Amino acid sequence: MEIVKLILEIFKTVVLTTIAVLLFLIYLRIAPNSQGTSINKIPDLINNTQQRIEQTLDNQKAILKKQDPDAPANRNAIISDLTKLATIAHKYYRGSLNTAGKNSFKGWKIPEGMEISSNGSFSATVSPNSVTLVGTGNKTGYDGTSPVKIVMVIDGSRIVSTDIVN
Repeated sequence: MEIVKLILEIFKTVVLTTIAVLLFLIYLRIAPNSQGTSINKIPDLINNTQQRIEQTLDNQKAILKKQDPDAPANRNAIISDLTKLATIAHKYYRGSLNTAGKNSFKGWKIPEGMEISSNGSFSATVSPNSVTLVGTGNKTGYDGTSPVKIVMVIDGSRIVSTDIVN
């Protein structure tokens, strides 16, 4: 949790610095116009922007507090399990297993006994050229109600994507 706080503080500092520079550049170019816009309004603009950033950061912190403290470790474990399943699927695809697909995932399924682990449960949607693996963890994710969920898509040669859903 300390790492999250540090990342949020760094993000906040970078954003505020960027906004300050942009506002200074605007300040150099603004002249009063017929509607009364003037450089005197820049401090209010800075203050409002800073308040919105702080509110966004507070919302992000609240979201992180809802999840199980073990959720990040559960996500990593699920990704590790999905990577093992991807390796098995790739071997099937390349024909290095007895029941080889010979450049196709057609007929591949999660090996018996690997649908569930101590980290969660796993499912696969198989097409001839790709497999979508879904790992559902046993810890509560970001939303504070649903379990951790990871979706991994592979093709015949690589892991195409790994998305953290919750």
